[in-house]
Amino acid sequence: MNILLVHCKYRMTGGEDAVVSCDRRLLEEMGHKVSCYICSNEELAGMDTQERMMTAAGYISSSKAKTKYTDLIRSTCPDVIWVHNTLWMISTALYEAAGECGIPVIQTVHNYRLVCPSGILYREDKDPEGGGGSMCKECIHKGLLCSVRHKCYRDNAILSALIAMALKRQRRLGIYRNMYFACLSGTQKKILLDAGIGIDPHKVFIKRNHIYDLGHSDEEGVKDEGISYKDRRNLFVYAGRLEENKGIKELLGAWLMLDDSAKQDDCDMTQNPDCAKECPELVIMGEGSLVGYVKEFIKDHHLEHVRFSGHVGRAEVRQSLAEAKALIYPSKWYEGQPMTITESYACHTPVIVSDIGNAADMVDEGVTGMHADHRNLAEGIRDIVSRWDEIFSYNKEAIEEKAALYSPKSAVETTAAILDDITKA
Repeated sequence: MNILLVHCKYRMTGGEDAVVSCDRRLLEEMGHKVSCYICSNEELAGMDTQERMMTAAGYISSSKAKTKYTDLIRSTCPDVIWVHNTLWMISTALYEAAGECGIPVIQTVHNYRLVCPSGILYREDKDPEGGGGSMCKECIHKGLLCSVRHKCYRDNAILSALIAMALKRQRRLGIYRNMYFACLSGTQKKILLDAGIGIDPHKVFIKRNHIYDLGHSDEEGVKDEGISYKDRRNLFVYAGRLEENKGIKELLGAWLMLDDSAKQDDCDMTQNPDCAKECPELVIMGEGSLVGYVKEFIKDHHLEHVRFSGHVGRAEVRQSLAEAKALIYPSKWYEGQPMTITESYACHTPVIVSDIGNAADMVDEGVTGMHADHRNLAEGIRDIVSRWDEIFSYNKEAIEEKAALYSPKSAVETTAAILDDITKA
């Protein structure tokens, strides 16, 4: 088949970009011809205010954009258009153009933007003295304009309204009825269908994001077998965006408690290496709006066992995961399918997650990792990490089985099922 792959990159490189690259490679290895239409929100940086607002308004739909996408479809002659992200540089007129040209569309559902303009079903507390934020489904139950009132997208009522208007237009036109959806989990599928936005349940599939394992890595410095688990350092890793809804503040709070406890026990690794288990190390890798907060917290609280590495390459992330006792992924929202967790499994490394959403679904409690109570996340992480060797028994086979769910072989099967269904339609 001829497949047109469509994606708009965010300003910060993230998991979706990695998924697009992996999907393209997989489709080509399956024998399909893949054409790509890739944009980037970095283009917004070179625009003045008026140009940015015109681009944002055009996201809803525009005759000019629809003509452009119609010409693109006619020039590439795809049998299928596979869409990942469109916000902001790709107008949703793409879906209208595809429908008028009679080309089926597959939408990979990376987040919850079809029912929530912020995309995460989570609303931050605007009160500086508040609790930080909480999960939210107001737009599902009360209507999309709730996002405007709460300024859910980047704390901006205008941008929130534009996304809400685009979603309302798509629903009014019945665009979703003719689209196919590749959800990342059963939880995500249920949320979309329960929202009642006009999606045909027979056109919704579960397709987990996949990762090429260590043996297929084209980067140097990472060995297939990693380090024997019993020989690993007392190290834990966070790799992801540094945002409030990712639980980074709670993670730092957990290490502050661990550090205070170690100091009370007069733990000095230089004098007594045997007490190292009381002083676990944490490495934080990533970028985001809380970079400054993370740096200041580490400095102000003299957290000697926490190292901030900032944005690093994939090879370095994998190397750290291969040396660690566990990945910690303390997200406070439902998530899509965190690629960092699949990376961790590929490195034969267990995962500590909060006990909500898709991230929790990816971890079998006590088998491939542990769940921390999301209602008291900092203390939950502290308790798990401080007793890790007591409460968790490493099971390499179970982790390998879990990793197989996110392998290219599994992805080939689910991708073939979606494409076969389209050809039979």
